[in-house]
Amino acid sequence: GAEPRRQPLRVVLDSHLRTTPGAKLLHAVGETLLLTTVKQRVAPLPGEWPAGVTVETADADPGGRVALQPALARLGKLPINELWVEAGATLAGALLSAALVDEVVLYYAPKLLGQDARPLVDLNSPMSLSSAIGFQLHSVATLGGDVRLVLRTSGAV
Repeated sequence: GAEPRRQPLRVVLDSHLRTTPGAKLLHAVGETLLLTTVKQRVAPLPGEWPAGVTVETADADPGGRVALQPALARLGKLPINELWVEAGATLAGALLSAALVDEVVLYYAPKLLGQDARPLVDLNSPMSLSSAIGFQLHSVATLGGDVRLVLRTSGAV
């Protein structure tokens, strides 16, 4: 028979350890590394977490969130060559602002939302186009009625 497909390591950045041992994400197939700034003595005990879940205390940035550079350095010590991030606007903006992104994959549906919609990324607004975070268009594809754009920095391979 076919060998089971290897699941990628899920990494969750959870500054305040709001994720609970019962969260669906933690019970999915594969392993999860949960990085938090909360000390384990005030968090659930290691035995309370589902099998395959590792919880580690991470450095905090000045805002109290998981510090990105040390978190990525931690992942670099694992056999990880590529990191795919499915992020909310805050994490996506922080990664982009810190120049820690070399490729962005965007999926667009042909729909328009108003100003109260959630933003794609939470960034400080650039004062001009010349100070905006720039990418090069690598590819465009249509998927059903949607469009996928792959954007890369000039240093990305």
